[in-house]
Amino acid sequence: MKINYEKEIEQEKILADNLRYFFKGNLAAVKFCLDLTYILHLWDDLIDKDVERKPEEISYAFKLALIDLTDNPFYMKNLRELKPAIVDIILKWEDANILEKSRSNNDVAMAWMLRAELFQMFNYCAYLIGGWQWAKEVGPQMRRMYGEKLIDFLKEMRKCQTQ
Repeated sequence: MKINYEKEIEQEKILADNLRYFFKGNLAAVKFCLDLTYILHLWDDLIDKDVERKPEEISYAFKLALIDLTDNPFYMKNLRELKPAIVDIILKWEDANILEKSRSNNDVAMAWMLRAELFQMFNYCAYLIGGWQWAKEVGPQMRRMYGEKLIDFLKEMRKCQTQ
C-alpha cells in the first residue's frame, strides 16, 4: 500500500491545529506529540507491513527519536512524567498486535481501543500544561479525533484473518 502524502499532510495539519489549542499554544508540546505520532506510526507500519515506507522516512523517524525529542524543551522539562507514559503506550500497542490476531471480536475490539492510546498522551500533555480541569475539559474532544472507526478496524482484521 502506498501512502497518500496529501491526505497525511492535511491530517497532520489538522492534528497540529487541534494540539495547539489543547496545549494552550505550547508549540514545543505540539512538536513533541507530532514527532511521537510520526515515530509510532512508522514503527507500526514497519511491524504490520501494511504501508511501504521509504528509507528516508525511516531515517527521519530515527532522527526524530534520537535527536529532536531529546532537544525538545517540553520533553526535557517533563521527561520524568513522559517516559513512563511512552512505555505504557508501547506496551499497549504490543498487546494490541497480539489481540488483533484473535478470532474473538472482544479481543479485536480491545486491540482497536489499545491502538488509540496515543491520544492518552495528548490528554496527559494537556494535563501537564493546563492541569486537571483543562485535561478533563478537552479530553473528549481529543478522543473524538481518533480517525479509525471500530467498524473499519473490525473489517480490516477479518480480512487479514481470511488471507
